[in-house]
Amino acid sequence: MPQPAHTTFTTGGHANSLSFGASAYRRLTRDQVASRNSLPEELPKYDGKTSEWPLFYDAYNQTMEVCGFSDEENLLRLRQALEGPARKAAKNLLLHSSCVDQIMAPLHMRFGRPELIISVLQRQIYELPSPSESHLESIIDFAEEVQNTCATMSVSGLTSHLNNPKFEQRLVLELPRLLPAYWGMHKQNLTVCNLENFSDWLFQLAQGGLKRHSTNRCNLVKACTGAHAVIIHFYTIRDLTKL
Repeated sequence: MPQPAHTTFTTGGHANSLSFGASAYRRLTRDQVASRNSLPEELPKYDGKTSEWPLFYDAYNQTMEVCGFSDEENLLRLRQALEGPARKAAKNLLLHSSCVDQIMAPLHMRFGRPELIISVLQRQIYELPSPSESHLESIIDFAEEVQNTCATMSVSGLTSHLNNPKFEQRLVLELPRLLPAYWGMHKQNLTVCNLENFSDWLFQLAQGGLKRHSTNRCNLVKACTGAHAVIIHFYTIRDLTKL
């Protein structure tokens, strides 16, 4: 006899769950049952930091979908995850499972508005020490932060901000010496250019620097410009002679 596509699964079987009578039994797909066995039920703790909102929001929605969590289970997960200002913002909605669908609204309004996320992302980059040609690690840190910023914008649905020329120019001006000029050369070979393109170029440059790093006279950073490769020799802070 063929196995049914759905199976009855009791949410009361979870160590952190409560019994809610008949509503605690849901018909789940085999994939949802498998996901419950492989993914953690608990959400990451969230205390209201805007920088951590995209991760928390995405974790909640993804696990809710792939695991088929009920309103009762989601209420328990949110009760366990929310702390500090975030718990205060949703405290009256944490009383009953019928309010689960409303809980994210005040949290999003307080901590997840697009302008708040963009402001935090920009501040995190601006607060980094300016990349220095004599300190390769500073260029790597800068490249990683730009990459993380682009990724957060993408997963948060803020892709329009990837086309912000003022933000891009502010980041380019943070680069040392002739690197802004080499970004300009690379940019000319692109039919479409946004912050993600700058991030990819900068990350390639940082990777090249790691591969060719020398602890003696110079740091070698490979900046890819179109189909060509430009090797930039950083001789401490002085001259660039082999460009």
